[in-house]
Amino acid sequence: MDFISRTQTAKLRAVFDVVDEDYPFTPLDAVLENVIGVKEVDKVGEIVKRNVEPGFGYLKRACDTIAVYMK
Repeated sequence: MDFISRTQTAKLRAVFDVVDEDYPFTPLDAVLENVIGVKEVDKVGEIVKRNVEPGFGYLKRACDTIAVYMK
């Protein structure tokens, strides 16, 4: 999934590995990749880990958290 900033020239790609038998009750494996202009990719990953707990709506909440960072 690609996240694009509306206020700056930045694009971040997130690839989530969702395993049916474990989702949503275990942490997601995710790869975050800077496509254009995102200098703090590791910081984005830490924000998601710190603020999004596994459970109902986990993937949506993780995406929403990344989207807020990219605004």
